[in-house]
Amino acid sequence: MNTGSFKLPDQDEFQFTMNNNSDNGFSSSTSSSDLESVPDLTDDNIDELTPETTPIKPVGNFYFNTLFDNEENTDGCYYKLNSQIKIRNELQQQQQQQQQQRLTSSSPSIFEIPEIVYKIISYVDEQNTILPQESTPIRRNPLSYKHALLIHGDKKSAQSALQKTTNQQSQQNQQPSSVISSSPLYNCLLVNKLFYKITSEIISTKFYSHNEQQLKKFIENKSHQQQNSSSPIIIQPKTFILHKLFQTKQIIFDQLIEFINFDQLSWFELYMCPKISLDKPQSQTFMKIFQSCSNNLTKLIITGSKTIDDEFLMKLGQFKCGDNLQILDLRACELITDFGIYQLSLYCRNLTFINFGRKPISSGNGNGGGNGGGSGRYITDNSMIKLINNNRKLSTIGLAGCHITDKCVWEIANKLPNISRLSLNNCPKLTNSGINQIFTLTNTPNSNYFKCLSVLELRFNHQLTDLTSIIKFKRRQKFQFNIILLLELCESLMLKYRQQEFELDKLISLKIFQDISHWVNDYNDNDGDLSYNEIKHLINNNNNNNNSSSSNNISARSF
Repeated sequence: MNTGSFKLPDQDEFQFTMNNNSDNGFSSSTSSSDLESVPDLTDDNIDELTPETTPIKPVGNFYFNTLFDNEENTDGCYYKLNSQIKIRNELQQQQQQQQQQRLTSSSPSIFEIPEIVYKIISYVDEQNTILPQESTPIRRNPLSYKHALLIHGDKKSAQSALQKTTNQQSQQNQQPSSVISSSPLYNCLLVNKLFYKITSEIISTKFYSHNEQQLKKFIENKSHQQQNSSSPIIIQPKTFILHKLFQTKQIIFDQLIEFINFDQLSWFELYMCPKISLDKPQSQTFMKIFQSCSNNLTKLIITGSKTIDDEFLMKLGQFKCGDNLQILDLRACELITDFGIYQLSLYCRNLTFINFGRKPISSGNGNGGGNGGGSGRYITDNSMIKLINNNRKLSTIGLAGCHITDKCVWEIANKLPNISRLSLNNCPKLTNSGINQIFTLTNTPNSNYFKCLSVLELRFNHQLTDLTSIIKFKRRQKFQFNIILLLELCESLMLKYRQQEFELDKLISLKIFQDISHWVNDYNDNDGDLSYNEIKHLINNNNNNNNSSSSNNISARSF
């Protein structure tokens, strides 16, 4: 037994004993065998040391055997290699996923780009949104079966035109109930947050209503949202249309405009809303609507109003609402006179469409039209000539029922080269001689009057008796400018038109025959041609010669 001693930091000495014959014994004394493995740090033999080179270390085997090398590997090595292959494949998959994520993050989908989504939804809006408005008819409906027969010329076409008129009227009565429900814009609200945001903005740019009950529900919902919200809820439309709200009162309209900001408004329309006033003495309605949108307003349509007057037109000019105004439709606004139109003409320079048509007082003769009364007598040449001179871009003019004269028609022909539609229905101050002189000058070879005119309405102008110049003008438009003129006439004028057209065709045919006869029988030409009488004489002589020769042959045979 040997006794060894160890000393720990907190002990003075620790001793134990071991057997010298034990293989696993430990000894505290150093022996020669223990010292053989310890290098001699005090050896001065420098030749045996190589400090410039690193010791040779065993190199690990990094060769991965394939699945077909299983015979050379043991079972443990096979499982080890299989696990290494799995780890390598997982790392490659992770790297590929990271690369795909980088690519997708650097190139987003087109449906994540707001500008492209805005274009897409704008296209859906333009293609599917149907605004409640009156479309311009291609041809006005015939007044009776006889009128349709005079227009189309045969019974089948006349009956078809009357049936089509009936169908159109029934469709117009049924259409408003299904205009809004079929819009696909509401489906775009359900795609994602970006689609919802952009679709909401596009929907809010157009406000229109043709149903009073729906309008009241909209006001109630906005009022409820306003009570539950700290910030005001305001929509900012570019188009504002109220269509055929005959019974809607002023208080409903005043509540509605409290939720609307008109700064971006470009199209304002009140179509047949007679009980809505825009210029009440103690109301700020006009200021709220038209003062803020004066620079953007391009289209103003107010029809059938019983409150719009000259003062309204004066304010439009004072607030510079007419600077960019292009379309002005004030049909059946009977309180407007020459004074208001003249004041507005001082500010408007860019008008392309005007309509001041009035519905005349029925004369009771069963043919339609009026007797020259009504509010149309308040609109004359005094204001219209001024408006025409200041707006040379006009292409459409509606003056039905107004008391304009031939002078105004001459100004239109002389000052407006782009005029394409002209409505002069029931204008009692027009004269037969004046209209004939204007269109006779128009039909001259070098004339530039009414070069673009494609629609001319002259219904209920019973004072017009000679329509020959208008017939020639229609043919001139077709053959010289390739424009098929649509001429709108009432039943009595259409009957005169057909009769005079037939007489004119007879005169033209007779003149053609006379010219041909004169050319054939002209003796003054020295071109060697024979006259009709000479040709007839030669034919008779030839016949006589043939008869004589045949008689001689018969006599010779008898001998």
